[in-house]
Amino acid sequence: MVRAHRFDRVWNQMAARRIGPNVVTYSTMISALCDEGCIGEAEQLFLAMKQTGMRPNHYTYNALMSSHCKRDGINRALTLYQELLKSGLVPNAVIFTTLIDGFFQVNRISDAKNIFLDMHRYGVAPTVPVYNSLIDGAFRSGDSQEALTVYEDMTRLGLCPDEFTCSIIVRGLCSGGQVQVAARFLEAMQQSGINLNAAAYNALIDEYCKNGDLAEALATCTIMSGVGIEPNVVTYSSLIDGHSKKGKMEIAMAIYTEMIAKGVEPNVLTYTALIHGHAKDGDINAAFRLQKEMAEKGISPNSVTVSVLVDGLCRENRIQDAVMIFMKHSGQKKHADIRTYLSNSTTEEDHSIPNSVTYMTLIYGLYLDGQYREAGKFFSCMRESGMVPDSFTYSLLIRGQCMLGYVLNAMMLYADMVKVGVKPMTTVCPDIWSRDAPNDLKTVET
Repeated sequence: MVRAHRFDRVWNQMAARRIGPNVVTYSTMISALCDEGCIGEAEQLFLAMKQTGMRPNHYTYNALMSSHCKRDGINRALTLYQELLKSGLVPNAVIFTTLIDGFFQVNRISDAKNIFLDMHRYGVAPTVPVYNSLIDGAFRSGDSQEALTVYEDMTRLGLCPDEFTCSIIVRGLCSGGQVQVAARFLEAMQQSGINLNAAAYNALIDEYCKNGDLAEALATCTIMSGVGIEPNVVTYSSLIDGHSKKGKMEIAMAIYTEMIAKGVEPNVLTYTALIHGHAKDGDINAAFRLQKEMAEKGISPNSVTVSVLVDGLCRENRIQDAVMIFMKHSGQKKHADIRTYLSNSTTEEDHSIPNSVTYMTLIYGLYLDGQYREAGKFFSCMRESGMVPDSFTYSLLIRGQCMLGYVLNAMMLYADMVKVGVKPMTTVCPDIWSRDAPNDLKTVET
């Protein structure tokens, strides 16, 4: 908005000096407003431009269309496209790429393909960015075979894939579980001399890490460095996360040390992976040392960071500390303890950091600690915030209410679970009708 006000001043200065705006002036201003997210003001200026008798050009239309597509306004983008055609302009490859991308983003696949056919109708030769959009859209719609067919069509036309083509295909194949195909494709591209970027290697490394194949992930990182592409924060974060989840914290910390030594700054994902690994490994103090380092660097935690800290404290049976961490990141610093938080919490307060996982983790810890009433109250806060627990959390709460003798409350919880579409676990009904059910978590999990 600051830039938008600055543009207003420039516009007023032009008017004071009787300098009339031209197509370039209008288009530049419209593009700048779109970049600032001021789409309403951009549309008003677009209308004013046409009212003066000036004809918008390709740049003007694409700025507005691109901005609308990014904000789920594909229908408005399509209207602008039709207006462009009526004005006598022939759309260019940039316009087509914007629309194809926009339609794929909202899963309107047939519309995206029709726009591609329009390119032939207007004699516009498809470019590599156009094919990249088609390939990416096919992968996102789950059709990897179609994506590879489009890639083959592109190469048959003599178009050379660029680094974005390669990263799109590697990422798409990995997302579809075809990691070996992705690895072979990446190797073939590297051997053919195609320019590659870190994104392609990162997609493969991340998939290896998710699959627990850490040796291949490290080997791919070595290959990446060997071809002159330096690992970045995404590379290191994936490797750290993969080793942390496997409990290999010494290796994870060694990778972190190498990262720092090479001048690569960690981000919230890096720290969260390390914090999670240490907390899961039972070293909650190491987790908090990293959380402190993260704060000192000005990096704000996300909901996953808070969830893993809460989980780590609950594992150590430090329930009150877990509650305090929860409260701190809920904008509830003014409440001294759990009871004042629960008695003062309202739906209007800031629950941006704690998400459903954070709530469910804390509820689980409270349940194991025998604090069934408090668990129920946090559940109420969670539901009032519009979040839906999973069936396991509902089962814990139903059992807790039964143990307290509040069968009616348990039945109401069951009704709420069914209402929101959560499938009940097999032991939920027996728990409701049996007050003598033992406090045995395994029975609930059955």
